[in-house]
Amino acid sequence: MILNIIALIVSLPARLGGMKMGKNVILAPGYGIISYRYDNVILNDNVIIGRNAFIQTFGKGTIRIGVGTNIGKEVTISSNNIITIGKKCLVGYRVSFLDHDHTVDGLSKGKKISIGNNCSIGAQSFILKGVTLGDGCVVGAGSVVTKSFPARSVIAGNPAKKIK
Repeated sequence: MILNIIALIVSLPARLGGMKMGKNVILAPGYGIISYRYDNVILNDNVIIGRNAFIQTFGKGTIRIGVGTNIGKEVTISSNNIITIGKKCLVGYRVSFLDHDHTVDGLSKGKKISIGNNCSIGAQSFILKGVTLGDGCVVGAGSVVTKSFPARSVIAGNPAKKIK
């Protein structure tokens, strides 16, 4: 019961900012809350977001995280388009999901990122604009994913390539 109260208190700024949360969501302390809006962020049931995660949307940017997904600490999820992470995914620490570029004129419109169900993304990886990963993909630690891969691919490297 005490943990539930703490979780509610920690998530209060995000809830007040419009974030939609399902049941049993854990949003660890330190997420980026300064002057960000969360009305286009949807965390489904049993989602865990680790400490110091940076979650932001711009314009009509949308972030959706599926049931039972576990996001590690210090992860960045930044959307100016749409980022969807499927059900029961595991995301390591310091992973970045960026669906847009920064230009001299501001942010690009960006391209959708879609991560399938049951994917595992290794620590310190980058998932960049326009990427779709099919169900069950595994991304090796430190990878830079710049293109899409089909279901059950094992990918790694910079730029990431299919290794299995």
